[in-house]
Amino acid sequence: MVQVPGIVALADAGVSERIDQLMQEYHSTRHFHGAVLVAEDGKIIYSKAFGLASIEDSIPNTLTTRFGLASVSKQFTSMLVLQLVEEGKLSLDGTVTNYLPDYPGEPGDRITIHHLLTHTSGIYQDSPTVGTRASRRLEDHSRDELMEYFKDHELLFKPSEGFQYTNFNYNLLAIIAEAVTSKSYEELLQQRIFDPLGMKNTCVGAKSGPGSVAATGYDYDFLGDPRRVDFTHESVAIGAGDLYSTVEDLFLWDQALYSDKLLSERYRKMMFTSHTGVGYAYGWQVGKYATNDSGDSVTAIYHDGGAEGAQCCIYRFVEDRRLFIVLSNHREPWIHIRLSRPKEDMAPNIMRALYGGEYKLPGRSAAYELALAAEDSGAGVIGAEYEKLGRSSSDDYTFDADEFYNVGLSYLWRSESQKALEFLKIAVDDLGVDHLGYAWQCHAVYGEAAVRCKQFDMAIRILERSLQLKPGNPSAAYWLGMAKMLKQN
Repeated sequence: MVQVPGIVALADAGVSERIDQLMQEYHSTRHFHGAVLVAEDGKIIYSKAFGLASIEDSIPNTLTTRFGLASVSKQFTSMLVLQLVEEGKLSLDGTVTNYLPDYPGEPGDRITIHHLLTHTSGIYQDSPTVGTRASRRLEDHSRDELMEYFKDHELLFKPSEGFQYTNFNYNLLAIIAEAVTSKSYEELLQQRIFDPLGMKNTCVGAKSGPGSVAATGYDYDFLGDPRRVDFTHESVAIGAGDLYSTVEDLFLWDQALYSDKLLSERYRKMMFTSHTGVGYAYGWQVGKYATNDSGDSVTAIYHDGGAEGAQCCIYRFVEDRRLFIVLSNHREPWIHIRLSRPKEDMAPNIMRALYGGEYKLPGRSAAYELALAAEDSGAGVIGAEYEKLGRSSSDDYTFDADEFYNVGLSYLWRSESQKALEFLKIAVDDLGVDHLGYAWQCHAVYGEAAVRCKQFDMAIRILERSLQLKPGNPSAAYWLGMAKMLKQN
């Protein structure tokens, strides 16, 4: 794979070297393709690009490659909306029907701009994989066509009485901004944010420009080769996930957020203040993160994004004027056994490297290697290969319960129950899954595999554990009943 060196301003060579060591490992062992930038006190201390923007044409990623921002786009919508609030064109207490008179009065009379910004409107969560919207995601939509997906649905809860993250909130904010200015969302962003900051490589949609290539997106299926994917049409993702940018442009964005250049301090404070019980502000999230094993932590203002062939995150540590950005055009939608994930895997390690804490270098996935072996040799090799790998290569591989569970689940979906059982046994019995928030589900799937392999006593034990962890969960209850019935017969 091609690696393109970037600008490395060694303001702190120790930090730069630590982060570079970490990123080289993510590239070599976890197939990271993308770009990374780290800054401190207004200076870039590390920036580098890795891997390929196009596999088919062998085009490398560079620091000027445009990557899909997915939900990181929302922070630009919130900036635009707050600019309009500051100018008196919008009010945080104004309702949807104040600005879109044709929007249904129920619920439009009750949903405010504040509710949309904080995902407390009650508008339902859209699915990126099923339904009419998913089937038409590549098509150009009018604003009215887009609103048809959600405007007549019953609210999940009364506005302000719950939290439900949904792109529809930010779609609606962008449409409202257009309505009150008589300008397109793209024009508004260009004139109010991109041009003033010199963000020359940031735009709506996957466009390439002079000296800037838009990265092709790739998704990874279970054990399959990376497959090229099409991005959702920008008219469907308007305001919520339609932007493309570079790490260098996002650095300019970060620096502007310390000044009044785009927005006054009063409204910037609103933007970065959590307005919900889950730490969501206006297009940003706010939370504390550990920087070492001694209990020290730092407040982060951040957001991540994921869409077809794109995953990314931006973390701002305002107290220390530190920043890191990770953008990637390769994504593993759910299984997580080959690729590094910016938020879940990379961010905690980069944070520790940036703050001098101990970080763990990523290893190759033992679950993935054993799945490859099982494809070649069948289910019978899994246990033996697992023992061999653990004895001879424990420093080179990551033995992660979640990854073994994901492989087991994949085999169950493929109706390869014996392979599923062996991977799930390693995950649950050997590595342990009780630290996972969905441990009950791991046990339920493991129990289902045991039933399908006619190991009924084992299944009963496992499924009873699932019901202990989550009483009444229907999957475990169903398969426990099946196990008991089949055992009697």
